[in-house]
Amino acid sequence: MRRFAACLCLLAWLGTVLGCAGSHQRQKASDDAAAYEYVIGISQANLVEPWRIAVYDEFQRASKGYPNTRLIFTDAVGDSARQSEDVSRLLDLGIDLLIISPNDSVELSESIAAAYARIPVIVLDRDVVGQPYTLFIGPDNEKIGRMAGERVVALLGEVGGQVLELAGSENSPPTDELSRGFQSVIAAHREIEKQGTIYADWLKDTAAGEMKNFLINKAYFVEADPFTLVVFAH
Repeated sequence: MRRFAACLCLLAWLGTVLGCAGSHQRQKASDDAAAYEYVIGISQANLVEPWRIAVYDEFQRASKGYPNTRLIFTDAVGDSARQSEDVSRLLDLGIDLLIISPNDSVELSESIAAAYARIPVIVLDRDVVGQPYTLFIGPDNEKIGRMAGERVVALLGEVGGQVLELAGSENSPPTDELSRGFQSVIAAHREIEKQGTIYADWLKDTAAGEMKNFLINKAYFVEADPFTLVVFAH
């Protein structure tokens, strides 16, 4: 519900931003797009991760209150080159605003900067090099990691125990930030032993499979002592 409200507020705010973008001469690639006052391109890195699907649904619901606005979604299926092409195609369609969640912050920075030179750009989740955008909306991942670390310390207490990090994608900025914040707290507690980090690419099924393999390979039966092992899942 909070995310839906955020999407609704975002769309309301867009009216102000787009209204100020009067110098943008729209040349719609189709009569369908030309029928709308505003056309917003939303470029997703993928539509597999559960939270991305939720964002898609929430934008669709929130947009129903704005019949003069059309949303065009693209799915890069985890491919940065494809997402760069998606951005180019959206610009060719004459969108008034680009909302993008980059598959890779570095690889997409040039495409985002090129879009920003023409229209307003909102970046979601992952920041980009040089900040070539109108607005960034995303979490403080390092702080979240620290909070998770503090919770693990509280759960294990003075006796300590073991912790496993079930992370997102390797070399992904959000993953690195979460891990850095988490490790900064855990490292100060010798009574807590970190079992390692497993990368699950932000996917529920992958995470479940990797967790099962970990438990089998380590012959670790959590049922015997459910508070001995704590899992920090991104």
